[in-house]
Amino acid sequence: MIIGDSAIVIEAMINSKNPNNSAMNRIYKRIRLNLKGLGRVNLKHVLREHNKEFDNLANKAIEREAGSIKENNEIYCSSIP
Repeated sequence: MIIGDSAIVIEAMINSKNPNNSAMNRIYKRIRLNLKGLGRVNLKHVLREHNKEFDNLANKAIEREAGSIKENNEIYCSSIP
């Protein structure tokens, strides 16, 4: 099961409908490509307020990809420019 808090993305994935917005369409295509090897998956939408823990984990992953992580008001950098 894949759980997401973006109703637009989850609805597009469930209905296999390309979004009209070009940025959303790129996201849709990227998700479709990533799901291709998984076979059949179930998708579920949850409200963002019920998804705080996963939202926090996603933000940490984004920060890590950008080269810094903030935890407990400390900023850790993987590299210093």
